[in-house]
Amino acid sequence: REENHNPEPLSTILNNTKFYRREYLRTLAAIVTEAILPLTSLVASFLNVLQLFLMGQYNLGWVGLTLFLLPTFLVLFYYLENMFHRQNKLIEMCLITVFGPFLRWFCSVRLLILKLGVEDTNANMEAGDLSTFIHAAKMLDGIFQTSMQVIWLLYLIAIEVYPFPIFD
Repeated sequence: REENHNPEPLSTILNNTKFYRREYLRTLAAIVTEAILPLTSLVASFLNVLQLFLMGQYNLGWVGLTLFLLPTFLVLFYYLENMFHRQNKLIEMCLITVFGPFLRWFCSVRLLILKLGVEDTNANMEAGDLSTFIHAAKMLDGIFQTSMQVIWLLYLIAIEVYPFPIFD
């Protein structure tokens, strides 16, 4: 018995390859922009503050630490206003306060994993609240904290305090 098997046209195969390539590049860009770049910024800011303390510039170190942690309190206020319906709100507020920017980064990575992973009803409910929270946190981290850190670094350079060892 002979089957009537028609091979797929070459244009269909090429379009599928283009689709998969586009999805791969979109996934790669999402990983870089939502996971690697924010982590690099957080680590650089944290090392900046740590280096100020190690240099003996305690007053500048405390100001740098305050600027590093200020968005944490703004995100905590956002959480109190918009996410108070959550079941484990006290635990979540304590985690936001204690782990601050690194927890927001971890939540961003978790949202990225949920977006790239399989569809699940519990994951979709979690992704809704997480997406709202992360959108507000990204606004604070991406605009407010970044601009404050740039201004802070320019001030430190102006008073000839170089927190990064590469400037020595």
